[in-house]
Amino acid sequence: YMTALRDLGASPPYAVLITLIGEKGSELAARGNEFETYTFDRSVVPLSELIFSEPAGTLTTDQQAATFMRPAFDEIHNAAGRFGSGNFDNSGNWNPNR
Repeated sequence: YMTALRDLGASPPYAVLITLIGEKGSELAARGNEFETYTFDRSVVPLSELIFSEPAGTLTTDQQAATFMRPAFDEIHNAAGRFGSGNFDNSGNWNPNR
């Protein structure tokens, strides 16, 4: 998307707005020692906006994109009753194979 925004001539800041709809009773599977499931207790889960003020094309790696999106990932996990996304190590690096 960032490349498309750049190619269209859109300039920062960019806002990412996410709302999950119809989630009540849905389960989030997360890795711990084993896969565990966490259940959403509400139908609508509005997430905080993410503002990206750098020029488009700055998020060039999966690591950079995941780091930018981490607050949303954590909020999704929080809404299902989990502390946060387990896909980041203690240093805040994205590590989906943990």
